[in-house]
Amino acid sequence: MRGRGLTLALVLAGVWLRPAANAQDALPALVKRLQPSVVLVQTYADSGKRLRQGSAFFVGMRGDVITNYHVISGAYRAQIKTSDGETFSVKGVVAMDATRDLVRLATDTPTESAHPLLIGRDLPEVGETVVVIGSPLGLEQTVTDGIVSAIRTLKPQGQVIQMSAPISPGSSGSPVVNLRGQVVGVASFLRDDGQNLNFAVPAGELLEMAVGKERPLASLLNPPPKTTVGEAEGYYLNGVAYLSQKNYAKALPFFEAAVRSRPSYAEAYLHIGDCLEGLGRGREALEAYRSAVLLKPDAVDFQVRLGGAFASQGRTLEAAQCYAQALQISSDDAAALMGMAQMCVRLQRNQEAIAAAQHAVRQRPDSAEAYKVLGEVLAYDGRQSMAMEAFKQAIRLMPDDPAAHCGMGDTLAKMGRDADAAAAYKEAIRLDPGLASAHLGLGLTALRAGNRGLALEEYKVLKDLDRVKAEVLFSALY
Repeated sequence: MRGRGLTLALVLAGVWLRPAANAQDALPALVKRLQPSVVLVQTYADSGKRLRQGSAFFVGMRGDVITNYHVISGAYRAQIKTSDGETFSVKGVVAMDATRDLVRLATDTPTESAHPLLIGRDLPEVGETVVVIGSPLGLEQTVTDGIVSAIRTLKPQGQVIQMSAPISPGSSGSPVVNLRGQVVGVASFLRDDGQNLNFAVPAGELLEMAVGKERPLASLLNPPPKTTVGEAEGYYLNGVAYLSQKNYAKALPFFEAAVRSRPSYAEAYLHIGDCLEGLGRGREALEAYRSAVLLKPDAVDFQVRLGGAFASQGRTLEAAQCYAQALQISSDDAAALMGMAQMCVRLQRNQEAIAAAQHAVRQRPDSAEAYKVLGEVLAYDGRQSMAMEAFKQAIRLMPDDPAAHCGMGDTLAKMGRDADAAAAYKEAIRLDPGLASAHLGLGLTALRAGNRGLALEEYKVLKDLDRVKAEVLFSALY
């Protein structure tokens, strides 16, 4: 039964749903309505040892509950505990989506004790107030509130809800509810160095889960608990949370734990590469990207990332081969086309470079990056007027991109328009004071204009930013 079928079946069966709260309702009144619907989940090994606990909520009068997949992964049996202290056994799994970290469990809860919540299909608005009720660290019926901070897209999960409502271990599976009493998300993971970086899976995903024949929890014990998809996924999601903030040092151990838990986890290897690259460990990043490609050779973005790693190490031919492989898989992929254009410039295959960049622009006419690459290859081929138009378009699409302004400066300088070039370089430096290429361009332009003092100032800046570029400017000065 698909999600639409779930909603329809509830209506046809005359299922009772708690009335939605008005947006103006007092928060205590809303919480009082919600609490009977939220339960504590406790899981056990076949030895009887308690494994972990989380939160869940009722979605049907027959006693089904929703929680995170990682809450029950590796469990032999489980039980739920309601707000009034009653405990009921989990009979089995009736629907699951490990990628989205969702599971629907059948329980032996009687009708009078099951209080289902209404599931919202639509994503919440950014800035909307939400409430979370769960059992963090075993503290049952804990209530937090906050706002929806952002809607983000993560790989391979898809869309997730970032919120400021605090969650903690044990909150996994808690309903995230709007002020109308609708479930808009399922609390899933957090970044543990801040209370405002908490994430939930959109509730609309619940309506797309196929409800099937009941399976015992023990059927999920292969692979064993320490190598379950759920455990690897948990590490991966925590890593993504840090990576989204560019905290590469914090993210890296989570992705490494994910691949130890699941050695075939290609996406985790890919993000290990991203972290290593962000930490300046380019050679190690290349090997991580290579591992990802070996696991998923037909993934275009994996080939593109490996190509970029080869390019950053100066291995032009190998980079070009990766981009060529990506284009064999998808001949219209804009990122692969841009990478190939840049490698063709290095290989002095100018016409191929221009053709690839123009194709990228056709595929992504809204991409400032595509226009920047087109500007670079046109300028390299001596077509400065056309390059200038490409950089203008890049700046129109992304006015705050310092690289686009620097590219415009380089092009104007080649055209002999030093005053305009200097203005472009200054704008690039204003946007990114650490952009060495812009400081070099401004220094050389100033020197040509007879402003030796400004050129010397730019040389002093470059000594701390990029010694190679500083030497270029020094040679021009002396």
